Amino acid sequence: MSDKFTPGPWKWDDDLCDRQWHPLSALEDSEGRSILIHYAQWPMRRADAQLIAAAPQLYEALRQLERAFAVGAEGYRAVADRGRALRAARAALRAARGEEA
Repeated sequence: MSDKFTPGPWKWDDDLCDRQWHPLSALEDSEGRSILIHYAQWPMRRADAQLIAAAPQLYEALRQLERAFAVGAEGYRAVADRGRALRAARAALRAARGEEA
């Protein structure tokens, strides 16, 4: 199965407004193309925005964990694979919480 979502990293642009000057936010891909536009009477919670923007990184971390902990024909996986996967998972969680890398 191939990944069908827009690859990351994603980031928010909060300095936008519509033609009537109502504030809005856009989630953009690495090339600045809008993936999602948030328009509401209330601002998006920063924590929600961070979690949404971290989705590609979280997905990749889960893929790495899946591969690292899958048991192959040899009956085990290398400890280094698990260490890399755990570091990726921790980095993705920090991104989702809006913490520094």
